[in-house]
Amino acid sequence: MVHSNQVHASFDPVNAASYALGPAHKQSSFEVNYFNIHGFGQNPRTLLALAGVSFKSHTPEKWIEEEMAKTAFGVMPVLKETTVDGKVLEISESVAIEHYLGRIFGLYGDNHFEQTVIDQFYHSTSSLLDQIYSRKFGYKDHPKILEDNLKKLSETYVPTWAKYHEAHLQANGANGHYVGNKFSIADVRSANLIPVIQSITGETIVSESKTPAIWKLKTTLEANPSYAAYTETDEFKGHCKGNMEYYGF
Repeated sequence: MVHSNQVHASFDPVNAASYALGPAHKQSSFEVNYFNIHGFGQNPRTLLALAGVSFKSHTPEKWIEEEMAKTAFGVMPVLKETTVDGKVLEISESVAIEHYLGRIFGLYGDNHFEQTVIDQFYHSTSSLLDQIYSRKFGYKDHPKILEDNLKKLSETYVPTWAKYHEAHLQANGANGHYVGNKFSIADVRSANLIPVIQSITGETIVSESKTPAIWKLKTTLEANPSYAAYTETDEFKGHCKGNMEYYGF
């Protein structure tokens, strides 16, 4: 096996100072490289919209042939940030991107306690998402396996997730946030998961009437002016169309 000694720019310490620009990150421009669907690009785009910064989405025309090998891990999404001093920062892996955006735009709590709470609910939702993707998609030609998988999701994984998240959100005042009265990466991850859950269970588990505090995550996000403006763009509507064609929701 041949190992390359070349360090990808994402991991080169020479760029370390550019990651600590503080408020200057608001002056950066951003690009999310991903397919023309919501998928794993949805949360990074949502966080950028909430932050009210300039960003665009880009779907590489020759992803496999040309672009894949240029990324840190050969996967998308990839976030590219061009800073005010002209540095281009490139971050791979959706979870790393979301945590990075959360840190630089104040969407990751105000102290270690809040960050730890956010982390726990964020990763709880990530675990459910992993179960959904592993059990639902890829079984189109295996209807019996798919039926059993969806039953397990509907009877075990989704209800358990909903139980604990609803209880915490109610305790926080059912105000659409996991911590205090501020948006966080956990709010966004769960709010964007609701349509995915309903594509499997309908309104039998998660809905405005059954889980009002979870539902409040969705309506609070939708009411944010910066995010609401983003959802009216042709770009966002194109992602919705792509999602419906690819995933069915």
